[in-house]
Amino acid sequence: MKIENQNCLFDDYLKIESAEISFEFKDQGISGPHRLMRLNRRDAASVLLIDAIHREVVLVEQFRWPTYEKGPGALLEIVAGVVEEGEKPEEAAHREAIEEAGLTPGPLTLISLCYPTPGYSTERSFIFAGTIDHSKAVHKGGGTDPGEHIEIVRIPFDEIKSLLASNRLQDAKTVIALQWFLLQS
Repeated sequence: MKIENQNCLFDDYLKIESAEISFEFKDQGISGPHRLMRLNRRDAASVLLIDAIHREVVLVEQFRWPTYEKGPGALLEIVAGVVEEGEKPEEAAHREAIEEAGLTPGPLTLISLCYPTPGYSTERSFIFAGTIDHSKAVHKGGGTDPGEHIEIVRIPFDEIKSLLASNRLQDAKTVIALQWFLLQS
């Protein structure tokens, strides 16, 4: 692969870069140069919180501005957040579970490591599952950041399949996590 004329177009919370890329793909010869852009973003970690005692999963509903114009604006999701500098994905998933839901999951199982938008973003998504015990909650949930408005939503195990079939879920990591959960049952 050959990278030329790489430029930073925007550098804030997100970083946008452009470059001219030439590459060889399998036996098809050299392709390019192509002017491409990428969003350079930190990895994300999320966790499906499973309450085996009450036979339910814990999700959060929160406003997501990028989804507002095309709907629905508020998404039902598993807890998630950015992996901070020097933090392991598992640590970020634990931190987000405490911050958003007030719950500390037990040992985490990696469900999936994927690129949510590989056409333009460097972000990888680490999707975990972990069991929780409501009696050991550290707070009622709803987010510790004053700018976050989070509602805790409990979904009984026997309603997960119909929730997936309803197309109410529009967040890919949540669909992946709940489909994984059904495959384990």
